[in-house]
Amino acid sequence: MRTITEWQGRTDDSAIPNGVKLRIWNSANGQCQICTRKMAAGDVKHYDHIIPLADGGRHSEANLQIACVACHADKTAEEATDRAKVRSKAKAILGIKRPAGKIKSPGFPITEKAESRSSKQPLPPRVLYAGAKP
Repeated sequence: MRTITEWQGRTDDSAIPNGVKLRIWNSANGQCQICTRKMAAGDVKHYDHIIPLADGGRHSEANLQIACVACHADKTAEEATDRAKVRSKAKAILGIKRPAGKIKSPGFPITEKAESRSSKQPLPPRVLYAGAKP
């Protein structure tokens, strides 16, 4: 019996070979592995990392699953939210704070020209079309 070694990408950006995609599809029985919905031939299929690369997951066949577009988007959003919470707690523990905002300055002194501009009357409304009344 011929055994196939598990595929592992050389980099995180390596394209998933078609043979690996076919093995993942066959192991999932053509279903989204998140919601178990049967995927039709024309449906867009996403190959999702079970453990995200940002969280230390590997770019390998064992860490990939097939998912429909909606499930993949929901899972990615949830993972991003969880990652943000963890980073926020880590920053709080380490005492890292956000900048307090913009530096307030006293501003520039008002010149005579600026004063004269503010005291002028506003311009009348323009007529955009011939024959139209303002």
